[in-house]
Amino acid sequence: MAITTNKEIADYIQTYGNSEGITFSKDVIATLGVDTKQIFLKVMGNHWPCIIYSCSMQTAKILVNPKQDLLTVIKKANKIVNIRFYFHPKDNEGPITFFVTGKVTGLTRYNQSRDDLSFLSIAFTQKPPEDLILLLGKLFDANQGFKNRREERIEIDPITIKRMGLKSKLVAIKYGVRPEKAILKDLSFSGAQVIGTCTEVAEKGKDITLLIEDMNSRIPIILQGKIARCTPFQAEKNIYSLGIIFDEEKIPLDYKIKINDFLKKSKSYIFNSKVDEGKE
Repeated sequence: MAITTNKEIADYIQTYGNSEGITFSKDVIATLGVDTKQIFLKVMGNHWPCIIYSCSMQTAKILVNPKQDLLTVIKKANKIVNIRFYFHPKDNEGPITFFVTGKVTGLTRYNQSRDDLSFLSIAFTQKPPEDLILLLGKLFDANQGFKNRREERIEIDPITIKRMGLKSKLVAIKYGVRPEKAILKDLSFSGAQVIGTCTEVAEKGKDITLLIEDMNSRIPIILQGKIARCTPFQAEKNIYSLGIIFDEEKIPLDYKIKINDFLKKSKSYIFNSKVDEGKE
């Protein structure tokens, strides 16, 4: 994982320590690199398969089969259990694995039509490992950044391309039958501006998909939205400037993290530069 500091860990705990749990959706699982087959519940030396449903820095909710003598063993253990977590983030060379100890605080049926699957609520009995704080903190922080800085624009140039981990300013857009090449001019949490050749009619309100190549993945970042603005750039050559508004429900979590990390680093860089200037 990227190098972190004790201050960053402390900031995450202070800011998000009491936040509600993050639901482990497909997007969250993919972003964190969760290997669901490697996660289990350990009670008195015995292992039971489980599914992480949600997690915060203080609690977790998992899905278990209560019919496998699990409840009997939990009772014998005075409700003390251990959850084995397993992550393999894209920016980490190897997997991250650890146990978190907690106490069972509740059991509820997952579905009235099924008695083989129940929610097990667990309160952590100790401070969670720093790896878990960092992983969850990044998610909380990205979602908070999306709320607070959604319209803040990032001008795309060689420096920002490198800092954001993009391959280049060349992107692909698709709003018709075939993809078109374009140049990325700026990005934000909520949208983008591109300049490209429009061989088909690019009307305001039309659905559009923006594909950006990432240095850390063979799969491009896919952003779906609508054309908010279409103005001529070199009309005689069918080159237009397109403003794109993303569909908030379909913005990948990876993208939110990338934008948030860049804006945070930029803010830190500006602050440190002003401090250095004051020392001169």
